[in-house]
Amino acid sequence: MFEDLDEGDNWRKKPDYNTAIIDRIFLDFDGDDAFENMKIVHEKLLKENIKHHVNFSGNGYHIFIYTERSELKYKKLALARYAISLTDDQDMQVVGDIARLVRIPNTLHLGTKLYCINITHEDIVSGEKTIRKKAMRPHPNLEIMGEKLINLAPFDYPEEDFETFDVGFSDGLDLPAEIPGCVEHAMKSFNPRYYQRFLYFTYMRDLDFSMKNALEMVEKKWSVKKMRHCLKTERQPQSIWRNGVHFPECEFIKSIGLCRKCMTEE
Repeated sequence: MFEDLDEGDNWRKKPDYNTAIIDRIFLDFDGDDAFENMKIVHEKLLKENIKHHVNFSGNGYHIFIYTERSELKYKKLALARYAISLTDDQDMQVVGDIARLVRIPNTLHLGTKLYCINITHEDIVSGEKTIRKKAMRPHPNLEIMGEKLINLAPFDYPEEDFETFDVGFSDGLDLPAEIPGCVEHAMKSFNPRYYQRFLYFTYMRDLDFSMKNALEMVEKKWSVKKMRHCLKTERQPQSIWRNGVHFPECEFIKSIGLCRKCMTEE
């Protein structure tokens, strides 16, 4: 919910995102492991009696966690920090986003021909096949589980200076003579997007570079703001090195439009 845009002569063409009223945290789970990743977080929330509900989006899963109504100064950071404290296995592109468009319940996913529906704890226990069968038609009911509201105040603080984050840069590192075009483009970008950084970090990890050394390669090329966000909010490289994530197949890179050499050749 945002402040009214109609301010007479001062009418704005887009919402003032700083006026967002935060009453829920949104988590998005996609991909082959979406169900299991959602289930882990759901069970954690149940165990702690935290108020939430879960939707099947027609393909993936959405968890909405209810929060106390409070004035937050750093809304995006507070949301992101809490979400990441729960799990790294979620769609990081939506983490901390306070203007995210979300599929409306009981509308049809045109790709899967399944409806976006609310699902119960019993549905989750029954498994994904049961959920997909249930999603063949709309379901108007909403089951909210848990009672405790999350207090985001402990997560509401400014970004720390990038210089205070100890990454231990070192000298004398070399890359192979030829690297994939998608990785090279990510390295040279001033403001690389999430999947561009994902390609760069997984490639460097597969070459047995340490996280510290990989960061050294781009610390003077990427914007300070992007480095702060990547390290302090998303913690993307930490997750990749900790979980042993590998550089993806070319088909995946093509599917997200980042295969630079392939596009040039075509």
